Amino acid sequence: MNDQTSYLNAIEDFHKARQKAALGRLFSRFTGKSFDLLPYEEIRRRFLVTESAHAVKRDIPLDAIIGSVSRYGDFSRTFLPLKENDRERWAKVKVANEQLAGLEPIRVYQVGEVYFVIDGHHRISIARENGATSIEAYVIPVQIKVPITPEDNLEDIVLKAEYAGFLEKTRIDLIRPSADMRVTEPGQYRVLLEHISVHHYYMGIDLRREVSYSEAVAHFYDTVYLPVIKIIRQKGLLSNFPNRTEADLYLWLTEYRESLQAGLHWRITIESAAKHLVNEYKPGIFPVIKRSLDKFLDLITPDELEGGPSPGYWRQEMIGSTTIQQPFPNILVAISGTQRGWSALEWALGIASLEGSYINGLHVVQSESALHSPTTHEITVRFDQRCAERGIKGKLALDVGKVTRVLTERSTWSSLMVLPLAYPPPEKPFSRLKYGLRTLIHRCSIPILAVPNTPFSLSRILLAYDGSPKSEEALFLSTYIASRWQYPLTVVNAKRKTVRNHPVINRASKYLEEHAVPADFIEAAAYPEDLILEQASIKQSSLIIMGGYGAGPILELLIGSTVDRVLQKTKIPVLICR
Repeated sequence: MNDQTSYLNAIEDFHKARQKAALGRLFSRFTGKSFDLLPYEEIRRRFLVTESAHAVKRDIPLDAIIGSVSRYGDFSRTFLPLKENDRERWAKVKVANEQLAGLEPIRVYQVGEVYFVIDGHHRISIARENGATSIEAYVIPVQIKVPITPEDNLEDIVLKAEYAGFLEKTRIDLIRPSADMRVTEPGQYRVLLEHISVHHYYMGIDLRREVSYSEAVAHFYDTVYLPVIKIIRQKGLLSNFPNRTEADLYLWLTEYRESLQAGLHWRITIESAAKHLVNEYKPGIFPVIKRSLDKFLDLITPDELEGGPSPGYWRQEMIGSTTIQQPFPNILVAISGTQRGWSALEWALGIASLEGSYINGLHVVQSESALHSPTTHEITVRFDQRCAERGIKGKLALDVGKVTRVLTERSTWSSLMVLPLAYPPPEKPFSRLKYGLRTLIHRCSIPILAVPNTPFSLSRILLAYDGSPKSEEALFLSTYIASRWQYPLTVVNAKRKTVRNHPVINRASKYLEEHAVPADFIEAAAYPEDLILEQASIKQSSLIIMGGYGAGPILELLIGSTVDRVLQKTKIPVLICR
């Protein structure tokens, strides 16, 4: 084969290599694999590398050459040619290589496990096209603190460098050897350092002494970072965001929580923020479709006819939370400004004092102008005064809209809702359809405490139990309250006259016995609401706990409910569980 033929064949090979490069770029967009060579100058500038004055001649693996000193835009990561004007040079090198013209070794910088080309780009390209796995090179070692592998792109290397700087500053790898605080986005280590600095500052104020940086790092990790990571693990958040790290989710959660608190004007628990984050932003086609469908159904379905989460949803959330020993970390109380509304606040404050809860007060008005009215100002001042007098932390949020819808939306951020029982449920189905408390009981996932105009006073608890799924939730909550608050408990069950040895009351008895909670048990043939109210009066109970509606919104309208009949006649608060 003469020189001209070899040259023309090399030109044809060049065009084939260019076509492979075009396909490779397209393929990289789908796979996420790096297509471009890394610029050595960027590495040098960022990481202050130290270059050796001596070069060593040896064979190096072609796959480990990932960057270039000056021609990183001329070749792909696999050294396919990218520019048409490089055709003649590429072809001549290929011909020389085939004729064994004695090509010089290439020159490279070695940075960790990888290499950056100084001279010899075409020779590398030809060698790879010919199927070679190694090439002879003059290797100049470069010292760098960050380990670099052939799979890394520039962002990976930047992240490694930032992590190395983070470890050098915090020494967290020495202070807490098991700690893994890696992130996946550049710039986030700076945010983590800001979190530690703020913690360091306030730690010194709280302790009233000089606090070393190392002590602050350890305390931040143990008391701030790690509790959030435990929540992330308990809720399995990494499975929902598989390309992220725990440190990513810590930063995302804390930032998300701050934005929620600013928008809602409430304190939001990290658990609530985590739950909402998954519900709103979980990736994948099916979660996106479900969110869109839920929003569409919510748009076209009247609030009064909408159902809510399945029974036990609230308990499942508590069991998956770090606050299972405190099921009411945040209490939502509707502040109407009436005497009944202030009674509801007194009950919320009473429970908060038993539970160590935070009060999320809410006053809903009908117009923007009402937000700044003297009446609204007086309500805000009185709310703050009542919380301060009881030594309970809380904040009153003001919102505009339909009361029932606003309460439903904001119930997401609380674990118990306390409402004034302003008036009893109407008798007629159509009138009950417009009854706001009924809609809330159907739609909200958290327990609802309906409070008549009565001062806070707890002495004895009555549980209405019929073995239904929602009464099981009432049993769970009654067991907790009786055990934690140390109040006597009575369990009542209205059975049919034709049924003997009804097993329902036995199931409740066994559950309470397993949890070492003593109780009185009353089982009688009677209408449920009559038995509940009669025994509440006889036992001088101060709180009734029962399950919510057993039927869906439409069926419940037609057949009525024990819940409504109890609410129509009760003189004491009723805690309704879902």
